[in-house]
Amino acid sequence: MQLANPENKKELLELLAISETANDSFNALIDYILDAVQKCNLVKIKSIIEDDGFSSTQAILALKTMIIASGNDQRIIRLADILLDNSGISRTEAKILNTGEVILRKVYFIRRDDGAIKIGSTLDINRRIKEISSQAGDIELLLTIDGTIALETKLHKYFSKNNIHNEWFIGEEVERFIAEWKEKQSKVELPLI
Repeated sequence: MQLANPENKKELLELLAISETANDSFNALIDYILDAVQKCNLVKIKSIIEDDGFSSTQAILALKTMIIASGNDQRIIRLADILLDNSGISRTEAKILNTGEVILRKVYFIRRDDGAIKIGSTLDINRRIKEISSQAGDIELLLTIDGTIALETKLHKYFSKNNIHNEWFIGEEVERFIAEWKEKQSKVELPLI
């Protein structure tokens, strides 16, 4: 019996350690997949009852974690794409590229020269900045937040008294929100408004 040979004991222990590490990684990946499935199902159920952009964001982040944990395995990317479709999350909120990159909708705050701040959302922030600057001139990107159309709508309602035209706002309250969010940007939770 070759593996029982004392000369192979070190090699056997090394192989066992590799196997245990691979098993732990596989178990972690299964946990991430289960978490993503549960969150996507929760989004589907909640969308029937109420509009809940926060659970959508959590489901999308769970899909992203699942893909990263798999090392961008094409089978897991496809599974994540299927889960995204089945969750009821619109492709206007998130999309998964063939590379495994998860594109999340961004809620943005952009200031134009006169101080007015636009609160909008997009899947492609660079494209949107070019579009807005071609219409509004020089602009400054103040803040982006991973979010949803529902979050953008909540922000519009929250700052309604500061609205000057369509999605454009002005005032200290908007400026304060941006400054406070920048301080807290490392946190995961979205603002409660």
